[in-house]
Amino acid sequence: MKKEQLRENWDYIRSELKRKYSHLSEEDLTLSETDCADEALACLAQKLGKDREDLRQEIALTFAGDEQSRVES
Repeated sequence: MKKEQLRENWDYIRSELKRKYSHLSEEDLTLSETDCADEALACLAQKLGKDREDLRQEIALTFAGDEQSRVES
């Protein structure tokens, strides 16, 4: 998932991450207008004990799966 896609779809991504990782706070999942998506992803990955690229791939797969289910509906 590209940086632009992360930023454009952050509300959806945030809700999915919160559902999957309920221990994340709203502050952890806040992406301000000035935040760099890569930096935010790096911070989240660190909190989750994951590699940034692994988290990026997990987000991309989750988003792609949801997009596919919307098309099939």
